[in-house]
Amino acid sequence: MKRLLPALAGVSLLLSACGSGAGTSTPTSSRELLSFSTASLGSAYVGEAFTSTVAPVGGTGPYSVRLASGALPAGLKFTGGSSAVLAGTPTATGSSSFSLEVSDANLSVKTQSFTLAVTDLPPLDFTLSLPTGEVRGETRLPLSVQGPRGVRAARYTWVMPEGAVVTKIQSENSTDAGRPVVFWKQNGRNLLLDFGFRLAPKNGAQVALISVRPMTDKPLSLAAASGTTTFLLAQDGAGKVLREVKPPEPKAPEVKPADTKPTDAKPTDAKPTDTKPADPKVDPKAAPAGAPVTPPFSTTPTTDPTKTDPTKAAPTTTDPAKTDTPKPDPITPAAPKTDPVPAVPGGK
Repeated sequence: MKRLLPALAGVSLLLSACGSGAGTSTPTSSRELLSFSTASLGSAYVGEAFTSTVAPVGGTGPYSVRLASGALPAGLKFTGGSSAVLAGTPTATGSSSFSLEVSDANLSVKTQSFTLAVTDLPPLDFTLSLPTGEVRGETRLPLSVQGPRGVRAARYTWVMPEGAVVTKIQSENSTDAGRPVVFWKQNGRNLLLDFGFRLAPKNGAQVALISVRPMTDKPLSLAAASGTTTFLLAQDGAGKVLREVKPPEPKAPEVKPADTKPTDAKPTDAKPTDTKPADPKVDPKAAPAGAPVTPPFSTTPTTDPTKTDPTKAAPTTTDPAKTDTPKPDPITPAAPKTDPVPAVPGGK
């Protein structure tokens, strides 16, 4: 009997461990189902290089991806294998739909549809993201490039609101060529940034972080409504100007014209004179044709300068009030003339 008790206890434990399975859950596999890593391919622009990679996830590797149906936008090529790669430069705007299929080592198959839209690039510009509220301490502002179009060098000027101080500028590693080269200088309200890119950045790439703080303890508004302005000069690798936004030229001072009242000039009631053509009459005393012409008689006397007596020149008229009266010279009486006495002949 004592020998049976341990045996019965072992059997009861075995039965309790096995159970009937009621009310228990069966274990399931933790392996993920086969699918793709993304459903969005991003944005593509005409004339800008585009690359997108779609990788499989879940299932059991190795994977094999192929283009199941549809077509890619013009200018793009598909490369399959362990993942899907779409690369190239779109040549036309439009939207394209296609399907990718992936299979794994367990022969599981997954098909997914994709749509890629190609649009025109926006105008080349640098976009500064400004906070909508007031700034009380140091704040970092991201600066991004839009519509780069192969830009390699750019000068960006930000006219900041009054009371803003730039403490630091950090270039961002969000381009294929790594961090762009950035030189900056603050002169009053003007912040000048010079960028250099080894390779052209992509549209929407963040190129810098600008740290700004208020100059005083007074809160500062950096919103666009505060009157901030930006200017730009962008060039490609050959030095060609891609876009230039110049500051406005200073206005010349306005010169107000003098307040002059126009005179009320009335036209004179002048009657035109009736001019009649002269009656061509033949003068009987006129010289016949071919006779020598005698000059007309002149009433002005002509004088020969060689025969003119200078002592008899016409006296000049003078103002008696302004002329000093000359004193008369003393008159000396002339001696009487005596005729000589004729001699008497024969006399003594």
